[in-house]
Amino acid sequence: MNIATADAKIARQVWLLNLPQTLNPYAYVTNNPVNLTDPSGLDPLDEAWRQAFKDAYRREPLWQDRLLRLYSLAYPEEWDPSRFYRYSSVGPHVGLYIDGSLDQYLRDEVPESRTWASVPGALQNLAASYNEDEAGLFTRDIGTLYGGLQDRFDASAWEAISHPNNPVQVWAYVRCNGLPISLTGVKDPDANIHHWAWGVAMGGEYGPGGSLINTGREIYQLVEAYGHHEETDFRNAATDILIGNAGASYGSGLRVFGLQHVDDLLGLPIMR
Repeated sequence: MNIATADAKIARQVWLLNLPQTLNPYAYVTNNPVNLTDPSGLDPLDEAWRQAFKDAYRREPLWQDRLLRLYSLAYPEEWDPSRFYRYSSVGPHVGLYIDGSLDQYLRDEVPESRTWASVPGALQNLAASYNEDEAGLFTRDIGTLYGGLQDRFDASAWEAISHPNNPVQVWAYVRCNGLPISLTGVKDPDANIHHWAWGVAMGGEYGPGGSLINTGREIYQLVEAYGHHEETDFRNAATDILIGNAGASYGSGLRVFGLQHVDDLLGLPIMR
């Protein structure tokens, strides 16, 4: 594991050990159970986190909560739980997700700092919460955080990747700064990060076959559009193939070499 990842993990462990322990069900996570860090460094959506969330919010986490967990770890500088949850010690609104908040803060109000140039740092932040041999979980979660795929608790990898209505849920948009237009395209308001994230999930699950799946899907969609006499945009399709295959290569590389290479396998011409 590289130094940046190790430092991030140590900092999170120290932070957790210093949390106050009181009878207040929110105090031990500083009113922030979504961002609670498991000092073992294991899967950030594991049973320990689920139980901590349940203890604090008195309910099971839903897909929105799991997505927010990933987002809070990737972008700690943006994280403000009061944007997403109602806080109350009694009554039916304990830890209740605020409807529409994901759409507002992950999609509609993208901060100036959340760009393609910031993605490597966000990946490092998130990877610090996994063990080095949990690359498959990491790549699957990237598909959810940045690609709007159903998460690994609601669907198998193939069910999520092949869903006909993808993306099926909200995801974290980024701005195009840091990546050339040949990869971001001009039509996607999320700077095409969802195609990259789909590729990461495909590569993480199917290795080199992820690129074949990505390319085949785009060609199939072009043929279908042409057959139905619909407008076809070959440049946009080429962009989707390029960035999707870059994501698949990244996911495949992490699957083989592990999360200690989360930064140097990225393989995108990102200007930081």
